[in-house]
Amino acid sequence: MIRIDFSTTPESDLPEKRLKNLALHSEADLRYGFFQRAIYLEIGGVKFLDGGGYALLDFMSTLSYTLKELRDDGKTVIDFSENSGKIFIARDGEALRFNSSWGISATCGIIEYPQAVIDFIERGVSDLLSEYPELKDHLTLSKIIRSVAD
Repeated sequence: MIRIDFSTTPESDLPEKRLKNLALHSEADLRYGFFQRAIYLEIGGVKFLDGGGYALLDFMSTLSYTLKELRDDGKTVIDFSENSGKIFIARDGEALRFNSSWGISATCGIIEYPQAVIDFIERGVSDLLSEYPELKDHLTLSKIIRSVAD
């Protein structure tokens, strides 16, 4: 079983001085500068992330890219821009094996991870658009949505 989740309570969504014209911010601003959330990632009862604050859009984008790499190469890495941590994911028969740079590992069924990622991204997009509807047409969110639709 996989749990990928985030807090719906913003930890530091928007610095007040940057609140206006949110849709005009660059992709880098939106991915790294806004929407900090407590993120949870648990695989087979093993907690890889347990509520640490990460940029939600960046994490969503990273996860969507892992799906493409798994499909194309059978392996991928969740690489955290906030620190030097990494989670290596590789196909192992009909399973996916997860190994972290901090020494924990777990496995799950090959279908479970993509579905959990898609569900996570759909919830993230819905949460952000409910609070910030002006993001609907922003390229950053559009890219993430398209990536999981493929």
